[in-house]
Amino acid sequence: MLMKNKPVAGVETVYRSIKLILEEARAKSFRAVNSAMVNAY
Repeated sequence: MLMKNKPVAGVETVYRSIKLILEEARAKSFRAVNSAMVNAY
C-alpha cells in the first residue's frame, strides 16, 4: 500500500511565522534607510 504525502498541519504555521519575520525585517530596513536619508540631509 502506497502512502501519499500529507502536508503537516504545522507547515502553514511555520510559513506564517517566516512571513511575519520577513515583513518585520522589511519594515525595520525601511525605517533604517529612511533614518539614514534624513541624517544625510
